[in-house]
Amino acid sequence: GSQGLHSVAAKFPKHVKNLLTKSVIQQRLFKTEGEYHGIADDALDHIQDAIDEALDSTTLEYEVTLASGVLTLSLPPHGTWVVNKQTPNQQLWWSSPLSGPK
Repeated sequence: GSQGLHSVAAKFPKHVKNLLTKSVIQQRLFKTEGEYHGIADDALDHIQDAIDEALDSTTLEYEVTLASGVLTLSLPPHGTWVVNKQTPNQQLWWSSPLSGPK
Protein backbone atom coordinates (compact mmCIF):
# COMPACT_ATOMS: atom_id res chain seq x y z
CA GLY A 1 0.00 0.00 0.00
CA SER A 2 0.96 3.63 0.28
CA GLN A 3 2.90 2.99 3.52
CA GLY A 4 5.27 0.73 1.57
CA LEU A 5 5.82 3.43 -1.04
CA HIS A 6 6.52 5.99 1.69
CA SER A 7 9.16 3.72 3.22
CA VAL A 8 10.76 3.34 -0.22
CA ALA A 9 10.78 7.12 -0.74
CA ALA A 10 12.26 7.70 2.72
CA LYS A 11 15.47 6.00 1.55
CA PHE A 12 16.09 8.44 -1.32
CA PRO A 13 18.96 10.91 -1.00
CA LYS A 14 17.93 14.54 -0.46
CA HIS A 15 18.63 15.61 -4.06
CA VAL A 16 16.38 12.81 -5.34
CA LYS A 17 13.58 13.79 -2.94
CA ASN A 18 13.97 17.40 -4.08
CA LEU A 19 13.61 16.36 -7.71
CA LEU A 20 10.42 14.50 -6.89
CA THR A 21 8.92 17.39 -4.90
CA LYS A 22 6.57 19.40 -7.07
CA SER A 23 7.45 22.78 -5.55
CA VAL A 24 11.15 22.22 -6.22
CA ILE A 25 10.53 20.91 -9.72
CA GLN A 26 8.51 24.00 -10.56
CA GLN A 27 11.50 26.20 -9.68
CA ARG A 28 13.69 24.75 -12.46
CA LEU A 29 16.89 24.62 -10.48
CA PHE A 30 18.99 23.14 -13.29
CA LYS A 31 21.57 25.34 -14.96
CA THR A 32 21.86 23.15 -18.06
CA GLU A 33 19.96 20.34 -19.73
CA GLY A 34 22.95 18.09 -19.04
CA GLU A 35 22.69 18.83 -15.31
CA TYR A 36 18.98 17.95 -15.40
CA HIS A 37 19.72 14.64 -17.15
CA GLY A 38 22.45 13.74 -14.66
CA ILE A 39 20.25 14.40 -11.63
CA ALA A 40 17.13 12.85 -13.19
CA ASP A 41 19.05 9.70 -14.19
CA ASP A 42 20.49 9.48 -10.67
CA ALA A 43 16.98 9.85 -9.23
CA LEU A 44 15.60 7.09 -11.46
CA ASP A 45 18.50 4.80 -10.48
CA HIS A 46 17.83 5.45 -6.77
CA ILE A 47 14.11 4.82 -7.21
CA GLN A 48 14.80 1.51 -8.98
CA ASP A 49 17.27 0.42 -6.30
CA ALA A 50 14.86 1.36 -3.49
CA ILE A 51 12.01 -0.55 -5.12
CA ASP A 52 14.19 -3.63 -5.57
CA GLU A 53 15.41 -3.41 -1.98
CA ALA A 54 11.89 -2.98 -0.59
CA LEU A 55 10.22 -5.69 -2.66
CA ASP A 56 12.94 -8.35 -2.97
CA SER A 57 12.25 -9.62 0.54
CA THR A 58 8.51 -9.99 -0.12
CA THR A 59 6.56 -12.70 -1.88
CA LEU A 60 5.15 -10.17 -4.35
CA GLU A 61 5.76 -10.80 -8.01
CA TYR A 62 7.05 -7.63 -9.63
CA GLU A 63 9.19 -6.36 -12.44
CA VAL A 64 11.04 -3.05 -12.40
CA THR A 65 12.86 -1.81 -15.49
CA LEU A 66 14.73 1.35 -16.36
CA ALA A 67 15.45 2.22 -19.98
CA SER A 68 15.82 5.49 -21.87
CA GLY A 69 14.70 7.63 -18.94
CA VAL A 70 11.57 5.58 -18.21
CA LEU A 71 11.22 3.53 -15.02
CA THR A 72 8.38 1.01 -15.10
CA LEU A 73 7.15 -1.01 -12.12
CA SER A 74 4.73 -3.80 -12.91
CA LEU A 75 3.08 -5.20 -9.80
CA PRO A 76 0.34 -7.67 -10.83
CA PRO A 77 -2.55 -7.61 -10.12
CA HIS A 78 -2.24 -4.04 -8.80
CA GLY A 79 -1.12 -2.45 -12.05
CA THR A 80 1.80 -0.57 -13.52
CA TRP A 81 3.53 2.57 -12.28
CA VAL A 82 5.71 4.71 -14.52
CA VAL A 83 8.19 7.46 -13.68
CA ASN A 84 9.70 9.15 -16.70
CA LYS A 85 11.83 12.12 -17.62
CA GLN A 86 10.15 15.10 -19.25
CA THR A 87 13.16 16.95 -20.60
CA PRO A 88 11.39 20.06 -22.01
CA ASN A 89 9.92 20.76 -18.56
CA GLN A 90 12.95 19.43 -16.66
CA GLN A 91 10.64 17.26 -14.56
CA LEU A 92 9.98 13.67 -13.65
CA TRP A 93 6.40 12.62 -14.29
CA TRP A 94 4.60 9.89 -12.34
CA SER A 95 1.68 7.77 -13.46
CA SER A 96 -0.04 5.11 -11.40
CA PRO A 97 -3.15 2.96 -11.66
CA LEU A 98 -4.61 5.07 -8.81
CA SER A 99 -3.70 8.61 -9.76
CA GLY A 100 -3.13 8.57 -13.49
CA PRO A 101 -0.43 10.90 -14.83
CA LYS A 102 0.93 13.54 -12.42
